[in-house]
Amino acid sequence: MSTKILANFAAAAFLTAIATTTAYAGIISNGDFQTGSLSSWTTFTTTNGTTGSGLPAVVSYDTTGTGASFAAKFDVGDTTTCCTQDGGGIRQTIIAPDTAYYSFFANIAAENDLTGQINGDPGRFRILVDNVGVGTTTLFGFSTSHEVVRGSVSGTIILTAGAHVLSIEVTRCCVGGGNNAPTQYVDNVGVTEAALPEPGTWATMLGGACVVMARRRYLKA
Repeated sequence: MSTKILANFAAAAFLTAIATTTAYAGIISNGDFQTGSLSSWTTFTTTNGTTGSGLPAVVSYDTTGTGASFAAKFDVGDTTTCCTQDGGGIRQTIIAPDTAYYSFFANIAAENDLTGQINGDPGRFRILVDNVGVGTTTLFGFSTSHEVVRGSVSGTIILTAGAHVLSIEVTRCCVGGGNNAPTQYVDNVGVTEAALPEPGTWATMLGGACVVMARRRYLKA
């Protein structure tokens, strides 16, 4: 068996061990906000942050660019000065069924609500689990009034089986909560699970890798 084949075999074993994923819609409750409310979620603000008057709230909005659906709306920023990332978000307790890799994701958008003016800070979106940052996306670049910028935020973390706190945080480094600030939207908060490789699988992968490296060294000698 050639060195290239051995290397491919070891790589395939590793990918097979981590690539088997399962979608767990039930872990996150009301992640698509189709209840028409923030049921299952609680709201929070940062130290000097605001999420806007009467916000967050669930509204109909085209967050993905493929059509409107219910989404969480924010109007985040600092209540005092521009310079720090402030705002707030939503959180809920989730139950991880297994000790595994969990990949969290959400669709995000921001709209420049001002007419005839341009605001350069659409917002920063973060996914946190147990207050640990898992993924961050910063949206950039309004070039016209009422422009919409869209994207997604995602990240992966190893969780133990049991209860954890999932947070979706939206912040800006400018004053928010008024007519001079853009609005932000979050939709389709979801998660998939990828099982951790069994100890025997790790041993096989490591053994295969060692064989490949040893073979390469022998051939180069």
